[in-house]
Amino acid sequence: SSDLRKNNYMRAYHNSYLDRPSCSRCQFIKGYRAGDITVGDFLGAEEVFPSLYEDKKGVSLVLINTEKGKKFFENVKEQFTLKETTMAVAFRKNHKKPAEYRNERTELLNRIDEQGIDALLLSYNDLRK
Repeated sequence: SSDLRKNNYMRAYHNSYLDRPSCSRCQFIKGYRAGDITVGDFLGAEEVFPSLYEDKKGVSLVLINTEKGKKFFENVKEQFTLKETTMAVAFRKNHKKPAEYRNERTELLNRIDEQGIDALLLSYNDLRK
């Protein structure tokens, strides 16, 4: 929503000011997964599965990576509304490349104890300029 786009935390997050340094070297964007199950945001789900997005709360993406994960998920899947898709569709809006490393991240973290978080994040909000 437009309010979310103006949220200082979300702007800093989406502009990669809050990413861990390892995000810029992410090895998981190509399909490799270390865990049995991976859970994350399904970005663009409202375009693929509009009925799942009617409450505007977002849609989670669940990847089953191993047999152990498959067995576990079989026991809990009845508790969810599910739609099956491909990795290509699920990752259309996300996970195309590692996050850009932002040098400003270090500056932001160095200032976090000096300044209130709201004012600090406002200073990194590119919509306010």
